[in-house]
Amino acid sequence: DVLSQGFEAVAKFLHTQAIYDADDLPYPMQLVVMSPLFAILGESLKLDSVRAKLEQWFYCGAASGIYSRSREATAAKDLIEVPLWLLNEGETPTTVKEAHLTAERLQSFVNSQGSAYRAISALLRRDGALDFLTGEPIDCVKYFEEKIENHHIFPQKWCQEMGIPRNKYNRIVNETRLGILAQRVRWHHA
Repeated sequence: DVLSQGFEAVAKFLHTQAIYDADDLPYPMQLVVMSPLFAILGESLKLDSVRAKLEQWFYCGAASGIYSRSREATAAKDLIEVPLWLLNEGETPTTVKEAHLTAERLQSFVNSQGSAYRAISALLRRDGALDFLTGEPIDCVKYFEEKIENHHIFPQKWCQEMGIPRNKYNRIVNETRLGILAQRVRWHHA
């Protein structure tokens, strides 16, 4: 029962981070850490200082790729280090200390299914991302009412005509989230 409550609390937390379904989750292995962590922390999760650190840990693990190397070892270490850190009884966890995201790495992201891409997309949605064409916020209502997908800002065909290499125009920095309605408008006027 306690672990089930932990999973429910994690789902609520992820929803506040604009992660609405399993396809948005950067690393499912982080659930293995968060569920018992949320069960252990209970009411202290309502403290702003604890939630801020939890968000920091989550995005450091997701965007840096730390969980892609040795998932089980990272999860085990986080289960020990993160609760102590969140309650100001321990040092900054290794996942946070070792997180590193450079501009070069950001520009190299091409896979919209990658963990860092998912983490950055969630951060953008959480912090008020707008549908590129309609200007409407991509909140949970819009997310579920209209299928939101990734699309190029500068269209692939245009990039090809301009001689821009595929490895340049297929990067995260040339992609945005669009709803189905916006796509229809875009294609109709193209």
